[in-house]
Amino acid sequence: MALEQIYLEGGTTTLPSQSQLRRLIDAIGQNFSLRKNLLFRTTIALPLADHHSINKLCELGANDLTLCLKDNNLPRQSTGPRKLANTPNENKTQEVVAAARKAGFDIIRIKLLYGQEKQNEGHWGDTLDIVVAAQPDLINLQCGPSASVAEKADNARLTTAFSLIEEQFDSRLYSIRHLINAGYIHIGMNLFARQDNYLVTAQRQGRLHYDLLGYSILPDYDVIAVGISAIGKSGSALYQNHSELLHYYNQLDQNKLPIMRGLELSPDDLLRRSVMYALICHSVISFESAETYFPIDFKQYFAHELSVLTAYEKAGLVTINEEEIAVTPTGKLFVGNICQVFDQYLRNN
Repeated sequence: MALEQIYLEGGTTTLPSQSQLRRLIDAIGQNFSLRKNLLFRTTIALPLADHHSINKLCELGANDLTLCLKDNNLPRQSTGPRKLANTPNENKTQEVVAAARKAGFDIIRIKLLYGQEKQNEGHWGDTLDIVVAAQPDLINLQCGPSASVAEKADNARLTTAFSLIEEQFDSRLYSIRHLINAGYIHIGMNLFARQDNYLVTAQRQGRLHYDLLGYSILPDYDVIAVGISAIGKSGSALYQNHSELLHYYNQLDQNKLPIMRGLELSPDDLLRRSVMYALICHSVISFESAETYFPIDFKQYFAHELSVLTAYEKAGLVTINEEEIAVTPTGKLFVGNICQVFDQYLRNN
C-alpha cells in the first residue's frame, strides 16, 4: 500500500521527542511504501515552536506545517491605537514562519481560534493583522471552545449563553471580511488561502476535494487512523479508535486493532455526503450529476430539503432552479449551515 500523505496531529499541547518521532516515521516506512511526492503534515503550538523544533520536524520529512495559535498568545489592545510593529508576540509569529520557510516547508498554515470570551473587535483585528503580516499560505479559523457557554446553558442562563454565541457569529463575519480585504481567498469552511495557493487553483479548475482531514487535491482515499480517538476510513466504513489510553493499549497488547466503534455508510449516507461535499468544494450541486451516480430523482428524493432551503434562498444564501442548487457568495460564508440541511442525523435528533 502506497501512502499519499501523513498527518501527524497532537502537537498542539506537547511535542514528542526527536527519538519518538524518528521511531514513528521509521515504523511507517517499514510497513508502507511512501509516494515520492508524499504530503507530510504536522502540527505544533506556536509557543512551542522555535528554530530547533522546526528544523527537526523538517529533517523527519515534514513539508506541511500547521501552527496552532490561541488569541491569548498575542498582545492585548491598549487603550490607544496600537502600533503593530516590533511587539514580542508579533516577532515570534513572523520568526517562526520565516524559520519554517528557511527550513524548507512547502506549506505553512496558521490555525487560529476566534469567538472567545472578552475578545473585542479591536483586539481581534490586531490579532488578524499580526497573522496576515507573517504571510502564511493558509489561515484556518476555528471557533474557540467556550466552556462557559455550556456551563451557563446547563444552569439555564440561556440569555448569556446565546449572547456569547452571537458574539462568535459577529467575530466570524468580521474575520472573513478582514482576511478577504487582506488579499486572502476564502476557500470555504473558514479556510483562507493566498491567491497563489494550490487549493485556490484546484477549486477554480474543479479539482478540489473534501475529506476527514479537510480540503485536498487528492480524490477519495482510505485513512489509516493511529492513536487514541483517531478517526479512520476504509471504503464506505468509518471507525474510531478507543479514546481511553488503557483500553487502547489493552487492544494492542492482544494484537488487535484498538477500534472502539465503526459505521458502515449506507447508500443514503454516501449520497448525502456527495451532495454536501459538492457544495463545500464547488458551491453548486447539479441535479443531473447526482442522478448520474445515484438512482434517484433529485427533486423528489430531496423534496423536504428543497423546501427547507427556500428560507435560505429568501435570505440570499442559495439560488435554486430546475437544474441545480448554487451557493451565493454570501452563502459561501455559511456553507456548513447549508450542508446541515442535508444531514438526516441532525434532523432525526
